Amino acid sequence: MKKCLLILATVALVVLPTAAFATFSVIQDSCRTIGNTEITYFSVVNFNSPVPICDLHFQPENPVPGCIVIGCNAPAGWGCGLNPATGGVDWQSLTPSDCIFAGTRKRGFSFTLDPDFCCYLVTFTGPQHEVLAQQEECFSCVHVGVESKTWGDVKRLYN
Repeated sequence: MKKCLLILATVALVVLPTAAFATFSVIQDSCRTIGNTEITYFSVVNFNSPVPICDLHFQPENPVPGCIVIGCNAPAGWGCGLNPATGGVDWQSLTPSDCIFAGTRKRGFSFTLDPDFCCYLVTFTGPQHEVLAQQEECFSCVHVGVESKTWGDVKRLYN
């Protein structure tokens, strides 16, 4: 039994190296529709990289009308600007202490589209503007229709 557990543990260490786990992530928090535009709110996570995230760059994979970012907002300590050359947006920390360090999640990022959703090539860069990682991120805001129902109507669904 001990030999079997030892073999299983060894296989698990070989098959699941720590480098295979995500180091950085963009997490969609919510969406808001205002007129014909969609605002997408998201967070950025540095799970375990010893090098902090100090810049973030979104480039549409297919920059067609409707998939181009028309506005952005940044959390405190960060700035953002539209990138006309790519149709995307760039965020940067204003000071080194505002970078996103290992084990940290930074909320309050957003971008505005008019009106579609698409996928982006996201580039995470460090304090010297060195590329730390690139990954595809796709955003979608699915709005679900609702009907006004009484409590009795809801209870009848489950009887």
